[in-house]
Amino acid sequence: MAIKKMHGRDSEATQCAILDSAQRLFAKKGFAGTSLREISSASGISQPLIHYHFGSKEGLYTAVKERLIKVGLRSVVPTPDGPLDPPLSLSGLVRTAYNYVSDNEDLMRLIAWAHLEREGTDWPGEQEFTRILAECIQQHLCNAASDKKLDSFIAAIMIEALIIFWGQNRDYYSGLFEEHPAQITDRFLDHIDHLFLSETKEKGKG
Repeated sequence: MAIKKMHGRDSEATQCAILDSAQRLFAKKGFAGTSLREISSASGISQPLIHYHFGSKEGLYTAVKERLIKVGLRSVVPTPDGPLDPPLSLSGLVRTAYNYVSDNEDLMRLIAWAHLEREGTDWPGEQEFTRILAECIQQHLCNAASDKKLDSFIAAIMIEALIIFWGQNRDYYSGLFEEHPAQITDRFLDHIDHLFLSETKEKGKG
């Protein structure tokens, strides 16, 4: 039994070492510009063993993306497979998601590379985050008795796009303002709240 546990730990450590090196290289050079030979050299793990654990470069790339998304999901929703009860604070969810994305340089680079390389494959777990965000939006609209007419899934996709855009471009656009970048980011996220989440005024009231 002890031997089996040791082998399990060794296998997990090997996979983690491969994933860490692959993530850094994919983020730096993109999928097309990274070879398994480079990943093998950086991780100290032989190519046959990389194939054993992940099957191919494509399988390894998918595993890198899946790990990033799953870590992000756990940071935003501690139990993403469970029911949203009590309802999550939507404003807090948006800010937590933004902090995870903006603080993760590898993730930012991988997203940029995915656009440059016209990647058509899914990011495992991304649809789950979109579903959770859409459910939070729907709960918010129902609880607030809002008269906003929003498709919760479309709104979730738009919010995700705004989070990624600001994470990638905040330094550039912050130069247009005289405030500290952190203050501009707070205002940017506040505007997401205002555009998608705030209640509209009743007709006839100022």
